Amino acid sequence: MADIILKAIDKLPPDTYNVAPDEYVTIRDAMKIVGNPTLPVPLFLIEPTAKILKKTLFKIPEYFISYLKFPCIIDNSNLHKALGDLNFRYNTKETLKNLK
Repeated sequence: MADIILKAIDKLPPDTYNVAPDEYVTIRDAMKIVGNPTLPVPLFLIEPTAKILKKTLFKIPEYFISYLKFPCIIDNSNLHKALGDLNFRYNTKETLKNLK
């Protein structure tokens, strides 16, 4: 990623570029890869569950509830147009495995 950022600094005009690989990983898969337990919660129970947890030790920010309900995928097409192929040393899953 650092190599791509350096190329971007040297070669790209000012604009917004998402530095991200082409593949994606769901939050559930990411949690499994790093070894964190997951608890499947139906969509309609996410907000009530968060409200209950707020009354205990867990503080869950509102933005994170939205993230769980509506996950985002980063679009790197603008960076691809400007730099061509992006060669990351590690893919997303390898990076997550290194976080263990």
